Amino acid sequence: MRTDRRRRDVEIFPAIHRRAFEDGANRFESVNPATGTAWATMPAASAEDVDRAVNAAHRALFAPEWAGLTATERGKLLYKLADLVTENAQELAELETADTGKIIRETRSQIGYVAEYYRYYAGLADKIHGAQLPSIKPIWTCSCAASRSAWWRALFPGIRSCFSRR
Repeated sequence: MRTDRRRRDVEIFPAIHRRAFEDGANRFESVNPATGTAWATMPAASAEDVDRAVNAAHRALFAPEWAGLTATERGKLLYKLADLVTENAQELAELETADTGKIIRETRSQIGYVAEYYRYYAGLADKIHGAQLPSIKPIWTCSCAASRSAWWRALFPGIRSCFSRR
């Protein structure tokens, strides 16, 4: 599959809209920081593209295909996603290495954690009841929505946490 997208040793990534691949009007090169060379071209989303994606995500959230699922069914989908990440871990690690310049050993390990995060949340999907276990440790509050989730921080490591002691 990857060789179909290659041109002059540069990966060509399409945009996805309504389950279809699109080339997009504008593109940008992703440069491998380790080599200083372009390794891929990506779609550069316009404001209209972003609006279209946000609207599609909103519609999908309330569509019966998702909204009609039970928590257990949603958890099973997350387990499937974790399995897909595991099955494609080597390719994902190679892509991450090319994009970030990190060594392959590090990105392989990180991809393994991504799959485990999905499995963790898949297991929680039908077990959240709005309660928490009491703790003897200090209580911390978060002032930043993005840092509330370990999963979010794992997928977007550049986001700084905004915790304060309560």
